[in-house]
Amino acid sequence: MSVKSEIVVFDERAASRHRAARSLRDRGHEVTCFDSPQKALDHIKKSTGLVVGRVHASRSGDLELFRETGNEPQGPPFLIVIEADGVGSVLQVRKLGRLDLGEHGIATRDLAWLADECARRESVQNRAGGDSSKALCCGRTGPIVGESSAIRNVLDRMVRAARSDSTVLITGESGVGKELVAKAVHQNSPRCRGPFVAVNMAAVAESLIESELFGHISGAFTGATTGRKGRFEAAHRGTLFIDEIGDLRPDCQAKLLRVLENRTVNPVGSNEEIEVDVRVVAATSRNLQEMVDQGQFRKELMYRLKVVEIEVPPLRKRRGDIPLLVGHFLQELCQRNNRTMLQLEPELLQLLKQCPWPGNVRQLRNCIESMVVMARDKRLTLAELPPWIQLELPGKEEEFEIPRNLTLDDLERLAVSQALKRCRGIRTRAAKALGISPRTLHRKLRQWRIDERPPLRKERPPALP
Repeated sequence: MSVKSEIVVFDERAASRHRAARSLRDRGHEVTCFDSPQKALDHIKKSTGLVVGRVHASRSGDLELFRETGNEPQGPPFLIVIEADGVGSVLQVRKLGRLDLGEHGIATRDLAWLADECARRESVQNRAGGDSSKALCCGRTGPIVGESSAIRNVLDRMVRAARSDSTVLITGESGVGKELVAKAVHQNSPRCRGPFVAVNMAAVAESLIESELFGHISGAFTGATTGRKGRFEAAHRGTLFIDEIGDLRPDCQAKLLRVLENRTVNPVGSNEEIEVDVRVVAATSRNLQEMVDQGQFRKELMYRLKVVEIEVPPLRKRRGDIPLLVGHFLQELCQRNNRTMLQLEPELLQLLKQCPWPGNVRQLRNCIESMVVMARDKRLTLAELPPWIQLELPGKEEEFEIPRNLTLDDLERLAVSQALKRCRGIRTRAAKALGISPRTLHRKLRQWRIDERPPLRKERPPALP
């Protein structure tokens, strides 16, 4: 379900102007077109919708449009730079607090999505306590939502890194959106028309990593009845995203370093070198410097990967973005689940802002999806909050009195019992709270003949005679 909006389109090229207008009108938006920003300026000052335009850095009048509308509190909250003559103009627009999509434009289908997103943003404040004037920073592959200084720093480094062909290392905890940043680097780079190939080292069996990256020829190993291109060849003239690079085994690290230096790959079982033109973007949730110190990662490879490093902050360090993220996920997930737009209780939003979110943005999205699916009516309340989120909420620890004259074994059993009670019988959580492994906890419970797990299902009634 889309919210309609008034949209201003200015472009000196009639064909692209009409193409954009047709796409937006098909979505039900009201579109007004102009052939220059100067002609559109008076109309833009009265508009509060989306403004789509083509900016030329060589003409100072184009940038003057951004300066004039940027100083007005009631001016349009979203300005999109479809194309720019240079990165300089993009950065100038960013300094004015406006939305930009880089130098290389956006696809028409993404423009329609952005129009819906802009219209939806007008009602975010009523739903989730957000501010509709906050920035929604997007690439052509999807949104990076946020207006905090931490996420703006990521976007600034991303824009500058995209101009080059250097390797990029994206660091951050699991679930912060490292692959989203990698896609944005690709889509805003000169390689945007080439393929974007992703591979997760943690999901590939160790025996198949070399074949996965570099390919193999027929008969290279048992079961290799046909040859296969590796990910490097598949990403030729594009970008290869290697996720969880810290899980790459040591012998493959040396081979990857050689590929980065020589731009050639040797498929498994072949002596032939194949030239590849690939830009590598790697990501990791581990500390590579610590791995180097422990002898688990090659120092030369670490230096080769982190020519440009982009650190994506965890959600707990950008809590001000949570209302924007909640509003965005509500819109997306309500559409996906064919539900009318849901309203969010202020108390629930406040509670979501206090949650530690160890799983970061991914965990927040899963929480919103659970509430959208399980919602009883059109308003989300604390009752819809998933139980696994309630366990992570900050609160006062439950106090209990320790009986006197207990042995060490009795105290240990009491601590285990209380941990299981607080974690509702979930053994992995209880073991983590106690600082022991789940296997150790299981052994102690078996030793004490204690089973604190809740029953999975009720016993079947006896069969009728």
